[in-house]
Amino acid sequence: MKELSIAVVTWNCRNFIERFVTELERSLRARDEYEVLICDNASTDGTADLLATSLPRHFRLVRSEENLGFARGNNLLIRQAKFGQIALLNPDVFDFPEDFWTIIEAEMAHVGADVGFVKLRNPDGSFQDCIGNFPSPTRAITSLIGKKIDFSTIGVATRVEVGIMAFMMTNKKVIDEIGLIDEDFHMYCEDVEWCFRATRAGKSIMYFPELSLTHLGGASAESRWKGLRKELIKYRSEGLFVRKHFHGIGFLLMMMINLLKRVIIRIRIICA
Repeated sequence: MKELSIAVVTWNCRNFIERFVTELERSLRARDEYEVLICDNASTDGTADLLATSLPRHFRLVRSEENLGFARGNNLLIRQAKFGQIALLNPDVFDFPEDFWTIIEAEMAHVGADVGFVKLRNPDGSFQDCIGNFPSPTRAITSLIGKKIDFSTIGVATRVEVGIMAFMMTNKKVIDEIGLIDEDFHMYCEDVEWCFRATRAGKSIMYFPELSLTHLGGASAESRWKGLRKELIKYRSEGLFVRKHFHGIGFLLMMMINLLKRVIIRIRIICA
């Protein structure tokens, strides 16, 4: 088993953080060399104080006096990680299968993956939208008319374009080549942007649906942005991605579609 650094960013997670730490520590007991780095983003519910008094061996708390956001918080931990293998993990991810870390390492080595994602389930056991394709005019139009690719039918290891960073496995060598997470994205779409750069650099991004975790999904974000307002934040981040990576006619078309989606959401917020 390779040495492993796990990066976790918390914000107002007191209600479930003890369960998370307990389950994660249990999943790692067979390992000799690992560390779990937790950056608390200035929680106001006592998350950091609770962690400070209850963390097991190999876990370390980094307290931030400001909310750094997902990207800055993870980048801070990646810079401090002492091991070459890196996993990003949200604190609202649970139900680690037996030998989870050994299996994901073996699967990635078997197919030569540079980046690995696993299936994420909603608390009711249903498939969560955890993988996908990069934003494009075609994808945007099909999304507007209610047609989406059903990724839940994928049952074997498959190369994909994007996975969400609630769980992501990679290594420092890849991160050194691709770069850290873009800190212009405070929340949402940072995983799309990073995967876009990784794909452009020729890295293999693999999805392993045989392994699955339960992800509460937006557990911290829900306390700040509810429903439609959260969707509006996502579309703003998508617009930032378009400005960074699209040009010419593609840029104009994507920005028009993005603006249309944001207008629709604003109208729905007003009418709600």
